[in-house]
Amino acid sequence: MEFKGRYSYVHQNERRYNGVFNSNEKQRWQSDFAFAVDIIAKLNELNLKLQGRNVFAHELYAEVKSFQAKLMLFSRQLKEQNYAHFPTLQLQTIVTQSSEKYSQQLSHLNESLQDDLPTSNHWRMILLC
Repeated sequence: MEFKGRYSYVHQNERRYNGVFNSNEKQRWQSDFAFAVDIIAKLNELNLKLQGRNVFAHELYAEVKSFQAKLMLFSRQLKEQNYAHFPTLQLQTIVTQSSEKYSQQLSHLNESLQDDLPTSNHWRMILLC
């Protein structure tokens, strides 16, 4: 089942949980879920590109660096409440604090990718071997 299909399923069955959350908590939860759906879809796209056959190391490196640049773009756009790259999130009513939180989460994701990515010196050594 696609992410949007899962989101639709949850949205249709929200009547069961109306008594559990107040409207603000429910709105915040739905926004968080929509953000997760969109970012997981983007991570899945990267994952599929990295799993391709006959892909050289420098191409993998370029894909990850490109994704990092996109994360920074997405982070800036979310901070400005521009949801153009987040179609599921666009369908929600989002408070400013949530936009800032999502922006920070993308920045943290970018930092963790940076920490795990070999430096250019490491790549030179790998390619020379």
